[in-house]
Amino acid sequence: MIGKALFFAFTLMINSLASSAEELSEIPVTQLKITSQSIKLSKISDVLGRSITSAKTQLIINDGRNLWRMSVNAHVMKRINLNFLPEEANWFSTVCATTTSLFVAVSDYPEKQKIEELAKSRGDFVRGPSAKGFLTILPASIKYTNSPTITSRPPTDPQTTPENIFTYEIQSCSWHNSTMYFGSYGALGKVNLSTSTVDLIEEDEAQSLSRVPLIADKDGLWYAIDSGGLEGASLVNKPITGGTLYYSISNGEDIISYTSLVKHHGQLIIGTTHGLFILNQGTRKLKRINFGLPLQNEFISSLLSYNNYLWVFAGGGLLKVDLINSTAIFFSLPPQSNWFAGSPLNKSWILLSTDGIWKGELKTSPN
Repeated sequence: MIGKALFFAFTLMINSLASSAEELSEIPVTQLKITSQSIKLSKISDVLGRSITSAKTQLIINDGRNLWRMSVNAHVMKRINLNFLPEEANWFSTVCATTTSLFVAVSDYPEKQKIEELAKSRGDFVRGPSAKGFLTILPASIKYTNSPTITSRPPTDPQTTPENIFTYEIQSCSWHNSTMYFGSYGALGKVNLSTSTVDLIEEDEAQSLSRVPLIADKDGLWYAIDSGGLEGASLVNKPITGGTLYYSISNGEDIISYTSLVKHHGQLIIGTTHGLFILNQGTRKLKRINFGLPLQNEFISSLLSYNNYLWVFAGGGLLKVDLINSTAIFFSLPPQSNWFAGSPLNKSWILLSTDGIWKGELKTSPN
């Protein structure tokens, strides 16, 4: 655990962000020119997917209890056989993919506990899943690592003796080069898949912070920190060299949280509960993207940079955004379901909703 003095300094820094945050109403706005197109939908499955991850020629869908594969040539879901896992390894929280492998965080999350905690309000105590280990899925093999060992961590309080077993629930992950970085409730670190060990970069003590979403690139790590209460959230850039940078948006008493991050044409695109933003890393200033549409809400649930376009799931619809020309195509989706994520597969899209998994055929191809 980090020392108390370090933690309190960190807490003071977080609390000071509110006064230095950019006001939502004062952030410059770019208006997109929008056209609308239809999308042809056909249902694939009643499975309620939680996330969808692109892995070379296949997609991986995670419904929490199972992992499903879909190949480019066949829009058929096939469950990955994980019957060898112990009984307490029953929940898959986060999936990251490279061209050759998958990393999956594995936890124990009994169904009764999950249902009870889903009914709680923001700020209420939620124990959540209990971390058990992780899966490494290769083309010809699957390896399960139970209770991985922590090999390095930040300076600790000399009066404490921290455990060397990794027990943090991984919330987000991102590959860069050959390193898998993760964000969790209480820690930030990286996984050495060859040794099945964990190195911690940050570790909380008195107040644990969520670290989701997260991406890793040549500029270092980008991730959001959130106490889970009423203090709001901040965006963090921890570069490879130099000091850590913090960004936040203020909107009075209304809490703005970060929901998704992606690099697109060298720019950091930020999805939030209150719309879409672009960060100018040179000036450290934000610009807001206005769709000018009667969306159900401005909640950005998912972002994807694909074939020169930015794809945005926002307010119940899918947008294909051309930031260079400030234009976008809006594909309206049925309002009876919450459409929150998707990924291109061959010449169509696989879409996740609260009503199941769908195939979407656009009037224009995803390219």
